[in-house]
Amino acid sequence: MNTISRLQTRQLIVLAVLALVTLTYTGIHYARLGSAVGIGEYTVRAVFPDSGGIFTDAEVTYQGVAVGRVSALRLTNAGVDVDLRLKTGAARVPAASTAVVADRSAVGEQFVDLRPTSAAGPFLHEGSVITDVAIPPPLDTVISSA
Repeated sequence: MNTISRLQTRQLIVLAVLALVTLTYTGIHYARLGSAVGIGEYTVRAVFPDSGGIFTDAEVTYQGVAVGRVSALRLTNAGVDVDLRLKTGAARVPAASTAVVADRSAVGEQFVDLRPTSAAGPFLHEGSVITDVAIPPPLDTVISSA
């Protein structure tokens, strides 16, 4: 009769635990499952007078480095509130930053660029609000002024 000894049972349990830990680590870090549930990220709100062509899932950069994504846009009486989901492992962004809707090229997609006015703290954190913002002028305004 083939039976599993206690030693083999313990080895199988250890192997199963190691496999579970490995799969969890891989899922969080490489498949980015953590971002789907908000692990490793925090949300900052930028208050814009107009959307400037920004859209959900647009990239958010800080000094040219990707630090997050636009997670939501909400229309308000004052304009548009844009939720920026920033990675906690990315660079610390000073709270004294301007959120600028920028273009990759003349016909490229828009993204939000966080431009610091000071390198010193305090830094953005969960729930911070950015009111210093800039958007590109509408295309018809640019054409009519030419």
